[in-house]
This record gives sequence, C-alpha cells and structure tokens, in this order.
Amino acid sequence: MSDPLVCHVAENDELLAAYRNVHEVWGGDLALEEYLRWRLGSLQHRRARWYVGCLKRQVVTSLGCYPLEFRIAGRIVAGIAIGAVHTRPEFRRRGYAGELMAYAEDDQLARGAVVSLLYSDIDPDYYARMGYRLCPAWQGDIALGPGEPAAGSPSLEPIERDDRDRLLPILSERYDSAHAGLAISIHRDRQYWDYLLQKDPSDRFYGWPGSGEGLLGYVRLRLVDRHAFIQDVALDVAIPPEDDSFWRAVRQTAAVAGADHIGGWLPDTPGGRRYFGLAPRRSQLPMLKSLDQRLAIGDEFLTAAGHFHEIDHV
Repeated sequence: MSDPLVCHVAENDELLAAYRNVHEVWGGDLALEEYLRWRLGSLQHRRARWYVGCLKRQVVTSLGCYPLEFRIAGRIVAGIAIGAVHTRPEFRRRGYAGELMAYAEDDQLARGAVVSLLYSDIDPDYYARMGYRLCPAWQGDIALGPGEPAAGSPSLEPIERDDRDRLLPILSERYDSAHAGLAISIHRDRQYWDYLLQKDPSDRFYGWPGSGEGLLGYVRLRLVDRHAFIQDVALDVAIPPEDDSFWRAVRQTAAVAGADHIGGWLPDTPGGRRYFGLAPRRSQLPMLKSLDQRLAIGDEFLTAAGHFHEIDHV
C-alpha cells in the first residue's frame, strides 16, 4: 500500500524545497541558487500562501494561492488565484496535484474565499475535471508599419513615475468605471494598486487626457526588445465603440517609444480586432471556479473574464 499524500501550508524549509522543484519548469536561464534568491525576494511570490503535498516529508507537489478580490454584481468578494501548480516528474500521473488543489481550495474557502481563478498552460480539460470553467481569452500581436509614427496622429501623454501617486485615484476611477458593467472583474483596492505599481517598475504608463485632471483612458506598456506588450488598459465606457481614436493613439504611442511590434491581452472589441489583430489565446487561459455552492459561475462570468489584464496575472 502506497504512502498517503500529506497536504498542508508550506513551512520555510518546504517552501525552499518547492522552489527548487519548480526551477525545472520556470527557472529560465537562471542557475538554481540565483533562481531561489529571486523567488524568495519576489514581491509577487511573497503575496502567496504556499501549499505542499509531501510523501514521507518530501515535497513532491506544490502550488501558490494568491489573494485576490472580485467584484460580482457590485459586491466585493474574496477569492484566490492559483499559480505555479507543479509535481516532480517522477511523481506525476498519480493525482497528487489534484489532491493538493482540493486541499488548498477547501482551506481557502474556510478563510472566506468564494472564487478561484487560474491560468492554464496545459490542456484545460485537466482543470475542467476539477470544476474549473474555461473562459474565452484573446491576444493581439501586430507589426507597426513603416508609416508609424505618422505625423499629426494622436498619441498618449506619458505618466511619469513621480506623478503616479498623484494620479492613482484617477487611474483607479477609470479602471473601476470601465469594469463596472461586467458580471465579474478583479477588484483593485488601494493596497492592491500599490502592489501593481511596484510590480515590474520599468513599465511605462500613458494617459489619454480628458477635461481638467481627468483621463478618458490609460495604458501600461512593457517594452522588451522593441516589442510593446500591453499590460493594463482602461477606456471610458462613454466612448462610442466606433470611436477608435484611443486604440490608434496606443499604437502611435508605442511607435514613438521605439517599438516595432505591439500586442498583449485585450478584450474582444472592434478596436482590438482592427488595430491589434486579435486571436484566441493558446496559453495562459483563464479558468474560473466557484468555491461556494451558493455562487454559480454562469456564461456571463466566462465572457467577462476576457477583460482580465496581464498585469493581474500571477
């Protein structure tokens, strides 16, 4: 008879063991010790509550639960985002990751979480068997033509780092109003906004000015090797769908910043299709699950998840 998997919240030495295990998947070009230092110092990973499954005190599977709040029908509810689900290669295909996920979900439900979100890079049927529902998700990636930047075309105004604290209430208001009509959205309180502003601090912010100090829209871009990646974006819901000035300005802004490509996660909108060549995402697929039987995840939730932004990804 095989030993049972023992699941619990990771202790310090077990967390380090879990980080060692996941290096084979997410280590990139970093040597193990450098990777461990990065993980231990990561603002993002320190937010998570880490769970492990052990056989004879050996960590064989692990995951992180990141605190997240959702807005559902105008009400703020607690939730989680599950990330870095991993099982050591020699222990795979035994159901250990599923056991650990069930344990973590039950523990988080007891702590008040009612919704779980994850981004799947594997066959989503695996998580569907655990009760997760696949959400439509879109991504654009397009070359900026030789005519960009075009003389006289609109562009957005940079929001300098020193201005972000001053403009945070405006960014927050624009984000909230742009997502208020959705069945579900990720709620950003001041603490979460502070975290997002510290996450990847080299990202560039741009605003589309309105009257006074207001903004009709904003975008957050990450420039990597002349490629602009859209990390976050919000646009005043009063802007008519046929008015594509903002989306043209986003492209123009990326070109002025030195990019020759632009892309990222975007909701399925006419402007997104026209200016960014939207297509269904093939990885990092959002999936939602209700942890509370009183909350049903309907189709309107799945559609709304197409508006989740990459900066919120764990």
